[in-house]
Amino acid sequence: MKFLVAELERTSPWFASDFVSVCTMQLARDYLPGAGRALADCCAALDIQLDGAHRASADAFATAQLLAAYLHSGDEHEPWQVHLDLALQYSWPAAGAERREWMPRPPHSEFTAASFLQRITEKMPEYVGSTECLDYLALLDRCLLDRHFSVHESRELVALAEDLGISRTTCESLHVEYFAQLVNTAWDDGILTDDETVDLVRVGDLLDLPTSTISAALESAAVGISTSKSGSVIEKNDPALSRGFALSPGDLIVLTGEMSRPRSEIAEALVGFGYIPWDSVTKRVRLLVAADPDSLSGKARKARDYGIPVVDEAGLARLLSL
Repeated sequence: MKFLVAELERTSPWFASDFVSVCTMQLARDYLPGAGRALADCCAALDIQLDGAHRASADAFATAQLLAAYLHSGDEHEPWQVHLDLALQYSWPAAGAERREWMPRPPHSEFTAASFLQRITEKMPEYVGSTECLDYLALLDRCLLDRHFSVHESRELVALAEDLGISRTTCESLHVEYFAQLVNTAWDDGILTDDETVDLVRVGDLLDLPTSTISAALESAAVGISTSKSGSVIEKNDPALSRGFALSPGDLIVLTGEMSRPRSEIAEALVGFGYIPWDSVTKRVRLLVAADPDSLSGKARKARDYGIPVVDEAGLARLLSL
């Protein structure tokens, strides 16, 4: 919002910043529960292409598609009309005759490449606490991408906490929980390399966590990964499909790709069996049916991240006949 207002003020002699807005990150908790809070997570859940992430044009276009998906997934009783009515009442200033030059972002090579921390931050689980805490964690995500807190970033976090009314004690608790989730996500593949451990320790230091807390989180995650059952993806023709996996009425099933039959026809058949066709991949989804189970689509990647079984049409037919 601040960037948008700054640009509009730069291109117009007058601009009122009290326009109507909604937050797709906060709305994701209602429309994509369990999908994660990052834009990349939400786009992957709905198979929205996000090319050139972290650039204004790419992120804005993807966010517009995300908002459109929210709009189309709701019913006529959703409160969108209130926002639309308020937006229609807004009076935009007339654009001046003076032209302004486009200010492109510098080439990507000038920026830090995606780090281990950035990769696992994008896979962080959804936070189920208050909206204020969610906003704080979202800013924390961005500040930690380069594993460095600048003076500006530190001040921004402090200012946000004060604006949101988050106490220091709450912030400390959020940091501990954030670090624990980060460690658990890093352990998802069952391996934690020395370089990854160094990265995690550095994050713990940036969060001002005691050494004992950092060590305890690393040890706890290591014990958990060795004793828990890891969720594995059941691919096509996997014998495990017929041994232990079964669908129950009310399960959410996502379809993706071009099937041999129209997807609407398959969806109708699923409804007849008591299942619920679903548009997005979240942790609540029970099964993903893909035209190509080896697909690299966003939905397939997200299903694999969550350990959701991925089958082809034949696999679905076998499940429905069990």
